[in-house]
Amino acid sequence: MKTSLSPHGLGIALAAVSALLMLVLSLVGLAGYGQEAVAMMQTHHIGYDLTVVGIIIGIVEAAVFSYVAAYIFGVIYNKYA
Repeated sequence: MKTSLSPHGLGIALAAVSALLMLVLSLVGLAGYGQEAVAMMQTHHIGYDLTVVGIIIGIVEAAVFSYVAAYIFGVIYNKYA
């Protein structure tokens, strides 16, 4: 019996986790901790900053990138598994 992943379900799950982690990183950064991690995210995510708009942009961008990567992984996994 062949099992398969749901690419959409995998994408949604990873997007939710990524968005939550970006929010946690932002809140930790606002508290004054983890400035190196915040600086790294600012170099990788265009528009991300420790402002309300910047945090929302970072969350959306992380979720979209994660969804796309997980969806592609799910499709490739189902093709070759």
